[in-house]
Amino acid sequence: MAEPSPDLTVAASGLIGPALSALVGVLMRHSQLVQRGERRFLSPFLLLEIPTVAGMGIVGGGVGSYLELAPSVTWAVAAVLGWLGPQALALLVRAVAQRAGVKIDPDKAAP
Repeated sequence: MAEPSPDLTVAASGLIGPALSALVGVLMRHSQLVQRGERRFLSPFLLLEIPTVAGMGIVGGGVGSYLELAPSVTWAVAAVLGWLGPQALALLVRAVAQRAGVKIDPDKAAP
C-alpha cells in the first residue's frame, strides 16, 4: 500500500483545527436556536450541519492561510464562520464584491 503524499498529510493536518473550530461555531449557533425554542437539541437538523462544518472549516483554513494568520487566529475565523453559516458568508462576500465595484444581478445572486 502506497504512503499518502506528504503534501496531502500536511494539508489534512492543517484543516483539523479549523474544522474542529467550525464545529464549535455550528454548535454555538445550534445551542442558540435550541434556547430560543426554534430547534430541539437532538434533531435531524444537526446532521444537516455536517457539510456546514466541513465547508466553513475549509474556508476558514483557506482564509487563514491566505492572510498568513497564526493557527489560533485561523481557528477563530473558522469558528466565527461556522457560527455565521454559509448564508451569512454569501452575504458578506456579496457586500465586499459590491464595495469593490462588482455589479451583481439581484435576480441571479444567492441569498
